Amino acid sequence: MKKVKAVGFDFVNTLVIIKNEALRKAFDSLVESLKESGISVDPVAFRDTYSKSAAAHMANSRKSGIETHNRFWISEALCSFGHNISPYDKKVDSGVAAYFGSFVSMSELIPGTKEMLLMLKEHFPLALLSNFTHSSAVLDIIKHFGLSKFFSQIIISGEFGYCKPHPAIFLHMAKGFGFAPEEILYIGDDPEPDIYGALTVGMQAVWFAFVEENSIPRAPGYAPQGTIKAPAAVKRITSWEELYPFLLL
Repeated sequence: MKKVKAVGFDFVNTLVIIKNEALRKAFDSLVESLKESGISVDPVAFRDTYSKSAAAHMANSRKSGIETHNRFWISEALCSFGHNISPYDKKVDSGVAAYFGSFVSMSELIPGTKEMLLMLKEHFPLALLSNFTHSSAVLDIIKHFGLSKFFSQIIISGEFGYCKPHPAIFLHMAKGFGFAPEEILYIGDDPEPDIYGALTVGMQAVWFAFVEENSIPRAPGYAPQGTIKAPAAVKRITSWEELYPFLLL
């Protein structure tokens, strides 16, 4: 490994786990919020349409590298049921807020995360670089666990506009650090957006396979995960203790 001057981290399944049942709870909250706004839908039929729309929008986002947002597939699904509602309608905004409202309570830190960040912060500037459509949800979780103090940069795709593995979001992190990409180490759990995304711009990478190693269900979502493996030359670790020996030399 070349000399590392800064370290970036993925968020979900790298620093925190969002419990698998969060998706069900979030969807129920969305439907209830819509009902309170005067929009009634059959939950079963709406879930199917909503899920298909979400999957299509996420697939387009992966192809283009341009991040999408929940408001678009909520609006699209509602329109298919005869509710002509803009993605920017206040009722949709309330639905999005309700959807993500339970994510904090459904999240937990991966063991040793705070201790690891505290140790590394003594040696490197740190950044958080996350693919997440609704940036407020990530910021709420970060605040809940007291993590913001560790990072000189917090970059969330839903706010930045591009999502991993698009080079723009990695290069934005490098520019924020003020270092060349090859001087930056990026750590993430999902090889396609995290590892290949970092390697493409010349960064070093570590595959954090805690979730895979412990057979923990991945965070709910519509992007396929776990189907691509990292290159054999990329170091694979399953706990934060494995990171220290070769990084803190």
